[in-house]
Amino acid sequence: MDIRWGIILMSALAFIPAVGQQVKINEVMTANASAIMDFDNYNFSEWVELYNPHNEKVQVSGYFFSNDQADIKKWQIPAFRDIPAKGYLIIYMDKLNYGIHTNFRARTNDELLLLSDSQGILVDSVRVYHFPRNCSIGRNPDGSATWSIYVVPS
Repeated sequence: MDIRWGIILMSALAFIPAVGQQVKINEVMTANASAIMDFDNYNFSEWVELYNPHNEKVQVSGYFFSNDQADIKKWQIPAFRDIPAKGYLIIYMDKLNYGIHTNFRARTNDELLLLSDSQGILVDSVRVYHFPRNCSIGRNPDGSATWSIYVVPS
């Protein structure tokens, strides 16, 4: 192989995100009594935080979020949603089914939450439990493989 083609190939590969560097389910609260207010509806609903570990924004419009392995395309993230570089997106799991409000709740014990891309390919998942009120479970640090329980959501 000509050295120039090798350099071009290496340069092109540098722009492909590494496996594990995709959008992450970063934090989840299943019993939000008074910790994080949903200012759209002036209430406290269970929520999930997505995290973008990239140095550039990531378009998540068309991604799917679900609590049902048999229906991983249960709820679709609406158009014009992106997560800024090293940024977050909060999604409310409250059955309201508009904007960033899913068509399901996550209040049961031992529930699997699934994030898949626009093709329905699983990107991330996490098993959550019904934690004490206003406590969350989250990656520590953001995007890592280590999970911690937060008495005060991060």
